Amino acid sequence: MTVNDTENYLWKDFKNRVINVVNNLYVVYPSKNKFIPKQLILKYVDAIDLKKDEEIYNFLREKMKLNLSLNPLLFKKTSVDANPVQFDL
Repeated sequence: MTVNDTENYLWKDFKNRVINVVNNLYVVYPSKNKFIPKQLILKYVDAIDLKKDEEIYNFLREKMKLNLSLNPLLFKKTSVDANPVQFDL
């Protein structure tokens, strides 16, 4: 089960949306007594658009206070750009 919202997302109504989805899950599950979730995960995903010429490593260091670097040898003799267009951390 997943609850997603990418446009009108507000923390204020998140709890109510999750409760509604869980209630509906129990309504459609054929055997309510046997349905016992073993794991729950709350995952928050956010995206930030960078300026076209802004290097992602500088942004992470200056704005997010995160120092991340990859060894330049990883990119040597490859067609892979050392400045990625996205990170999934």
